[in-house]
Amino acid sequence: MGLAPAVQRIFVKSDGKILIAGSVYNGSDGDFFLLQLNDDGTPDLSFDTDGVYSCTIGTGDDIPLDIDLQTDGKILLSGYTDSGSDKEMAIARFMYGNVEAENSTTLHFNIYPNPSNGKFIIQCEKAVSDAKIRISDLSGRTLIEFEGLNGSAFEINIDTPLSGFYICEIYAEEKVYYKKIKLEQF
Repeated sequence: MGLAPAVQRIFVKSDGKILIAGSVYNGSDGDFFLLQLNDDGTPDLSFDTDGVYSCTIGTGDDIPLDIDLQTDGKILLSGYTDSGSDKEMAIARFMYGNVEAENSTTLHFNIYPNPSNGKFIIQCEKAVSDAKIRISDLSGRTLIEFEGLNGSAFEINIDTPLSGFYICEIYAEEKVYYKKIKLEQF
């Protein structure tokens, strides 16, 4: 990773504003960065006061590969974090204006099987209490949601899922954690 930002994706929003995602060197490794420009190419100062935001996802290089806009206006960056020995999927969600990034680096969980036919297990590394699990499509539309969950393993059954990629969100410990799941009709 060099010292200059490495642009990975450019996305033009319906209002003409331009999102640029990539990695920026933080002194030891790369972090996700998201830049928002006005339609005239100047930084959008309403986006984190200077038009740019960066966030650390993991302990190594964080590389965003795609940008998506949810129906509620939140911006998703998806990519990976490279710890040196392993690459893990990474997702950051940014709120428009007052930017906050959320990531899945504190509560580790696995989804299996993945890909799935709609029946799968979410296995957390530790027990959670009063958690909420939501499965949504990449536009942010909720497919299924469960609340008040306690434990470390949760069996999910989605009848007749549409094939595609979805986001599994776990709301626990006053944070939100994410993983990607692929649903396939077999």
